[in-house]
Amino acid sequence: MSSKIGSYSALVALAMIGSAAPALADFNYTNMSDITGLKMVGSAVQNGSAMDLTTALRQQSGAVWHEAKQNISLGFDAQMTVRVPTTNGSGSDGFALVIQNSEATPLGGFGGGIGYGTNPFFPAQMGIANSIAIELDTFDNRTGWDDMGGSHVSVQSRGLLANSAEHQYSMGSAMASRSFVDGNPVTLRVRYTPGILDVFVDNLNTPLFSVNVDLSGLLALDTNGGSTAGQAFVGVTSATGGLINASSQQLSSFSFAGVPIPAPGSAAILGLAGLAAARRRRSV
Repeated sequence: MSSKIGSYSALVALAMIGSAAPALADFNYTNMSDITGLKMVGSAVQNGSAMDLTTALRQQSGAVWHEAKQNISLGFDAQMTVRVPTTNGSGSDGFALVIQNSEATPLGGFGGGIGYGTNPFFPAQMGIANSIAIELDTFDNRTGWDDMGGSHVSVQSRGLLANSAEHQYSMGSAMASRSFVDGNPVTLRVRYTPGILDVFVDNLNTPLFSVNVDLSGLLALDTNGGSTAGQAFVGVTSATGGLINASSQQLSSFSFAGVPIPAPGSAAILGLAGLAAARRRRSV
């Protein structure tokens, strides 16, 4: 009797271990006082409890990337809060939440490239390949290229090619209900369930718009199996313009939560545990 109970307990313990999802590299920076795990690129610098992705000088581009890849394919919920405290001219050019599987710390073009895309005026500044960007665009670039104008939100991707902020590559967009350069915080929430991307701005309960997209088909994510399958890098980019319009563009919070992946073999171990439980019931 005791040996049967001992065998059953051991199998239950194995089942509990096997069924637990592996630890995810999720993150939650409620402010930028401690940026452990983040990598700054370009003009990005830590500034107390915030991070200045750019200062109010022209021709800057800055980004911050989490050093660990995140699981993208099964779904996620990401948020960032940004602010434009100072401007020169009308301010430019905006922010973008970017998911990419190109390299650890990439940086795209300044100005309308917003740090993730190719700038048509400076084509040598290539956009980030194999990426999707959800941009908070603050500047009207319609005199230079295909753009919506004013403060707007757009989902931009060219699949595996270098990304671009030109509106022809928008997968969905909406004009903002207020200016993004008024000095007040703007919170962007991006929620993905396989097949649909919901975009929220300030109102975090009702999407501003949604985009039908399968990120596993659009992008080349990690495919090496197990808990690392379907992963990519997550970051925030920003840039200022080539002329007098520029902004100090700050990131004040940044978070990401993915969907856990079941540990390999968990189903088989759970099956053994269930079988052991059934045998125990028959024997007592």
